[in-house]
Amino acid sequence: MRRISILAIITLILMAIELCVSLVNYWTYTDNTYMVEHAMIQLEKPDDLVYRKTVELRVHPQDGNKMLDETYNTLSKSNVPYIGSRIVVGGWQPIWFNIIVGVIGLVSIPFIIWGVVAFFRFLISVLKMQIFTRKNARRLRIFVYGVYGAIAFFQLLEWYSYHVISKQVVLPDMVIANYEGIIGWSDIFLMVLIVEIFAKGVKLQEEQELTI
Repeated sequence: MRRISILAIITLILMAIELCVSLVNYWTYTDNTYMVEHAMIQLEKPDDLVYRKTVELRVHPQDGNKMLDETYNTLSKSNVPYIGSRIVVGGWQPIWFNIIVGVIGLVSIPFIIWGVVAFFRFLISVLKMQIFTRKNARRLRIFVYGVYGAIAFFQLLEWYSYHVISKQVVLPDMVIANYEGIIGWSDIFLMVLIVEIFAKGVKLQEEQELTI
């Protein structure tokens, strides 16, 4: 049990650190997108049914040897080769899609908050050595289906934006790679599977205690 409590404390600390890092990365990325969006304001929209959008594309050169550039390495005191793998680019997408994004974003906010609160309550319960309970099973379900469900929806929306914008962009001697989400789909379904196994285990434990 002591090991579980230590793991719970480490999880809380790591979640706080990752939250701070994510916020820093978000604002840094926003600065990059802002520069692209600001430049796009001066451009005329193709028609009245499109909306400005910036995305980060994963790219790689068609011929790596020809696209190599150099940067200075302080250890070897010489230039070393490098290749850029991500670029922020502007494009256009339908207004109806932005409306859908806004609606889903507003609807998902309370579910995300509810899920995060439920997970923190679950960790606090673990610290109190109250682990295999029906409340904890419900809290984990709220967390996974709320938070990971919202992530899954937004990844689908981001995939659409990535697909639409990438079709509009021509990058000489570069190949645009497929969309890569923040969290893999196998990881999302793995979390759902683990939560359902946990809930089933709690139910079996309660049935065994009633039988005894």
